[in-house]
Amino acid sequence: MKRKQRMPIGCGVAVIVLLTAVYSMSALGDQPVKAYIATVNGAGITIRDFKWADSLAEQKEARSGKPVDTVRFAESKKIILESLINRELLFQESKKKGIVIGEPEVTPAYNSLIEDMPREIDLETFFKELDFSEEKIKDELRRVIAIQRLLDQELAIDDTVTEKEMKNFYDSNLSQFIIPGPVHASHILIKVDLKSNESKNAQARKQIETIQERLRNGENFAKMAKMYSQGPSGIKGGDIGWLRHGQTVRPFEAAAFALEPGEISDIVETRFGYHLIKMLEKRPETIIAYQDVKDTLMEHLIQEKVKAIQTAYINKLKQSAAIEIFQEQMKTF
Repeated sequence: MKRKQRMPIGCGVAVIVLLTAVYSMSALGDQPVKAYIATVNGAGITIRDFKWADSLAEQKEARSGKPVDTVRFAESKKIILESLINRELLFQESKKKGIVIGEPEVTPAYNSLIEDMPREIDLETFFKELDFSEEKIKDELRRVIAIQRLLDQELAIDDTVTEKEMKNFYDSNLSQFIIPGPVHASHILIKVDLKSNESKNAQARKQIETIQERLRNGENFAKMAKMYSQGPSGIKGGDIGWLRHGQTVRPFEAAAFALEPGEISDIVETRFGYHLIKMLEKRPETIIAYQDVKDTLMEHLIQEKVKAIQTAYINKLKQSAAIEIFQEQMKTF
């Protein structure tokens, strides 16, 4: 099977990703070396570039409701810097190959980007807050398009996937296609305001711990929920009805779906506060049929092929590149 068509650069570009400069490299200018977190053949990757990319990753993590894993997050910072280095390498190579992106290519991409912006956003204010302008955005688009042109020009990418490849992947990774059955749960919530001081949050933790101890001593969960839960389900004894996979924040979901009927979780922390979850009922898990995921599998396997070829190409460029990472700067993040 063959992928229908590659989406042109500028169509469907993630607006926030571009405008917060995850792929942004500032002009060198006369900035001192100390302003850089790394250099690639003398071209600097600024601290600002890295902070923007890192900030986006932090925001994404926060929106998931998942507590920050410091080990994983430290690793993600290395990945972010690596992606910025790779991008600069590719852009430099595009210039060596004489690739120049003109206004006729940039303007449609820019217009598509603006059209994708949420209507409620005031563009003038948004650009001002991010220190962006139309020309800066177009400069970034030129880089993106130039890099894509380079990859299309230099790499022979086979974007076909056979039925056998898809079926083998499906059979070998069956656990990835299991959907937990819906669960019927109730919970007790003690809210935590992230803006509150440590003392107030400590009081909330103490309160949920006291409730947990009383439940362990045999007190009724529904009764305790009615008395103490600060969520809207409290008046119903904490009953939140049936939940399907993906309907709630990750820490809550992970704890709830791991319970057996009648079990009560340990204390679960989310961005909403502290929870104690009781499993009331759960239905059997289901496996997504192969026919229902064929298109997704095809895209995934094509992306993996493309990624492997691009990685090999970038690694080859690195062999003759002068890359310096300022470790002291990295320690400050």
